[in-house]
Amino acid sequence: MTWRVGCWVLVALFVSGAVPYRFELGVAALPSIAVLDIVVVVATGALVARLLQGAALDVGNPWIFLLLAIPFGATCLSLLWSLDGTSTVRAIIIYAESLIGYLVVVNAGNSLSTRRLIQVGYLFTLLLII
Repeated sequence: MTWRVGCWVLVALFVSGAVPYRFELGVAALPSIAVLDIVVVVATGALVARLLQGAALDVGNPWIFLLLAIPFGATCLSLLWSLDGTSTVRAIIIYAESLIGYLVVVNAGNSLSTRRLIQVGYLFTLLLII
């Protein structure tokens, strides 16, 4: 990700995480969707575009990545014996969002200066207080 794209992706993730809002959809499998879910999908697109340009995927701390990947993998495997497929798919989406969010923050954060990262963190803190 370029500096500008990485910065905007981080700001969008932090703002949508600090100010949660859900849209009611009324679909049985997906009754509502959060703004954070939409931002994660867009951030995934930015991450995939970065990978298609030939950039390497940074997983950050391998232990944190592994700890986030274990529940995702276990939940995907649980589809084999799950009696409630809808709940299992919801859990897979939740764990996938955490894994993708981590990868986006690590890869976008690598292209930013420490000062810019602190500014984004400051914005997140202000939004939490408001």
